Amino acid sequence: MCMDEKDIPIIEILLESEDYVPFEPSKHNKFHFNMARLVKDEIRSHKWVEAEKGRNLSWEDAVNEWMNRHYDDFIVAMIPQKRILKFLKKLGKECFASIGEYEINKSKYSNITPF
Repeated sequence: MCMDEKDIPIIEILLESEDYVPFEPSKHNKFHFNMARLVKDEIRSHKWVEAEKGRNLSWEDAVNEWMNRHYDDFIVAMIPQKRILKFLKKLGKECFASIGEYEINKSKYSNITPF
């Protein structure tokens, strides 16, 4: 399945390389773009700090290390808790609605094979 570039999360586009990526209103949600740009700046800082310690990380290694160590704390610090809880409640309702719809219409989905 090929995704349209507009469907690719902006954070994936921005973190592909250390290069600058310009904001394009036709492609990017401004809030998501700005959050992703902040993440990229934090990863650059992480890479620099590690270089000062004598660890010369590749961009890919810096991204992976920062995402594994700091991403969750960064998101909690940047996004108000009420907004996160509201999102999770909405996600839960959508998930449960999908499960309920599946249970009601199992026969429709019988030809779908899992991954």
